[in-house]
Formats: sequence, structure tokens, C-alpha cells
Amino acid sequence: MGDSQKVILQHYVPRMYLKHFSRPDKRAQLFVFDKEVRKSFPSSVNNIAAERFFYDLPPVESKELDFEDDPQVVEKIFSELENVVSRILKKVISSYYMTPRMKLSALTLFSPEERGNLVIYIVLQLLRTPKAREMLTEFQEKLMTAYLKTQVKSGQLRGLRVQMKEEAQSLHHAEILFTEAVVDKLCFILAQYIWCVAYRTSEEPIYTSDNPVVAYNHISKQIKMSGYGVPGIEILFPLNPDLLLILREPTHFHKYLACDGKFVELRSDATNLYNGLQVLLAKRFVFSSTNDFSLAERIVEEYPNVSLGLDINKINQSAKEWFGKT
Repeated sequence: MGDSQKVILQHYVPRMYLKHFSRPDKRAQLFVFDKEVRKSFPSSVNNIAAERFFYDLPPVESKELDFEDDPQVVEKIFSELENVVSRILKKVISSYYMTPRMKLSALTLFSPEERGNLVIYIVLQLLRTPKAREMLTEFQEKLMTAYLKTQVKSGQLRGLRVQMKEEAQSLHHAEILFTEAVVDKLCFILAQYIWCVAYRTSEEPIYTSDNPVVAYNHISKQIKMSGYGVPGIEILFPLNPDLLLILREPTHFHKYLACDGKFVELRSDATNLYNGLQVLLAKRFVFSSTNDFSLAERIVEEYPNVSLGLDINKINQSAKEWFGKT
């Protein structure tokens, strides 16, 4: 592949998705809140949720992966899936706007094929972000550090910490993304959940972020980064400022079984609740169709640890307090 054909700025949250959060007066532009500096600004969807050569792979020989010597194969695979999912999202969103409110609950939103493509997309979106890469890298480094310490006499490797080279992180990330045992298991779990598309009734638009697929366990009262098959899990994926895809674990949320594949009303106080999760779990940036980030500003002011890295215990404590107040 020639340099002129390479994709330089690679999106970990697709542009086709972000366009659904465009501001009303400017297509393909939205507002961004930066948790780190606590400021907001307008931006084109072309320039956000992306990094230079983020998915590019180093030269490697692997029995597990067949990349055909193409360092941008991951970017290409995602592009193909995004084209398919883009049509599904447009169909769901247009159905909402073209159907009278009183008839929304009668619609069936997803065919089995559409649901299958969406679940793959959601799982990969969950795993493909920089936040996911950092967590996977950190886990692997801790695993290798612990292993090395078992191979020598006690105390000889005190203070040792394995660090993965930056060029190896993209390869490790790709191995997780395209290891069938990981992705297939998650897809199987989420496919069994109760799928609803909730439409907002509040004035506040729905946020999304640079880490848009978020999960919360209503039993343990914790944000979840793993263990998606346990009772009480609710997975949330904003579709646009008015719509939120909600996947609910069926044993705890069995009363919603009749709503599977349907539009449901999102009670007015729940918008702030779920927007709060986007703020808490965003790596750095929160996105909206309007420049009203008063909620995000309040959360970052009250819980400053949410902008200071990946300490899930601190973030969980903030989330528990936030859910308790909302």
C-alpha cells in the first residue's frame, strides 16, 4: 500500500456514528467537553475520537493472526463493519422521527441479521478505544510481572514492573479484538439481553463520548469493565441526542422482556443518570449536539478523579455516589 493510500487519522469512535450527534445548525460538527482542562469547544467529527495510525500493526509473524502483511488491516475491517452498521442506525433513527409517538411501541426495530451485526459492532466498540487498550495493556503488564516474579527467588525482582513497548500495544490490542474466544463469548452474552431503544422525554440531550459503550450493574452498584454476563448488568450505547440503546441482563430485568426490540420511553430523570455515566467513563472527551455541558462540569468539579486516569475503584466510588444522588 502506498503512503498516499494510507489512512493517517484513524477513528476509534466512527465518524458515521458521531455525525448523529451533530449540532442542529452545522452538519458533521458537534461540541466537545474536555474533562482534563474543563473546557468545551466545537469540532468537526473528522478531528475527534481519532489518533494517527492508531490501529496500524508492526511487522510480525503470528500463528494466531493472518494480517497478510497489511499494517492497516484492522482499520479496513472496522470500515467494512461500520458501513453495514451505519445503515442499521439510520433505519432505527429515521423510524423514530417518522413514526407518531403513540405508535412507536408497536415497531419491531431489528431483524435477526441486524441484531447480529449490531452486537458485533457494540462488542468491538467496547474493546477498540484507547481506554480499552490502556486497560488491556495494564492487565498484561501486571500478569507478566507476576509471572516473572514466580520464576526467581523471593525478593530478587523487587520493584520489577514489565512495560510493553508502544509498538507492541497495537498488536496485543488487535489480538484481543480478533480472538474469537473473546469476541464470540461477549457477542453470545449480549445477544441474549433485552434490547430496547429509549427515547428521551427531558429537555437535556443525550451525551456520547470517546468511550461510548458503558455498563453499570444495578445490583452491585458498580461500573463494569468486565463480567458482562452477571445479573444486574445494563449496557448503554447512545444513538443520537434523542435515543439510547439499552441492553439489559434478562434475569434481573425480566419485567422488560415484552419490550425487547421495541422503543420505550426514557423517564426524564434518567437522561442525567446515563449522561453521568458517559462523563464518568469517558477517557477524556464528552460529545453533545449542544454546548450545554453544565452536567459534565458539575460531575468533574465534584468528582475530580474521573479525569485523572484509569483508577476504576475511584471512578466506581464516584459512580456510586452519583447514582445515589440522581
